[in-house]
Amino acid sequence: MSTTKTTEAKLDAAVTAQFIFKNSIMRRLAILIAKKAIASPAFYPDEVEIDWLQKVDAKCVGQTYRLLMRLNIISRTGHHRRSLAKNRSGGEIWQYRCQSLALARTFLDREGQGGITSETQMDLLTPPPSFPK
Repeated sequence: MSTTKTTEAKLDAAVTAQFIFKNSIMRRLAILIAKKAIASPAFYPDEVEIDWLQKVDAKCVGQTYRLLMRLNIISRTGHHRRSLAKNRSGGEIWQYRCQSLALARTFLDREGQGGITSETQMDLLTPPPSFPK
């Protein structure tokens, strides 16, 4: 098998594995990140325990942070530093904080992470003054 075919076969295997496990991996990551955001005023990704994550699923980490930012559960603080994680080789990482405690708690509650009281649906929405009753 040529080098190109070997590389393509490895990439195909990695992509297939990521698609198969992406939903469960990202869900588990999102739960860990949301818990960290609630527990800490600010945190770096290398402070979230992900030793269980397989190398083939590493790209799910960044995707999960972006997803939680789009959902307004977390946001960047503006600070960044070199990662202390072994697998990041000193790559630059951003610091995050909880953007919405109500959304983070509701997310965890709905993901079956008991002990956290969800906010009511209306607490998550801020209706405009002219909102009809």
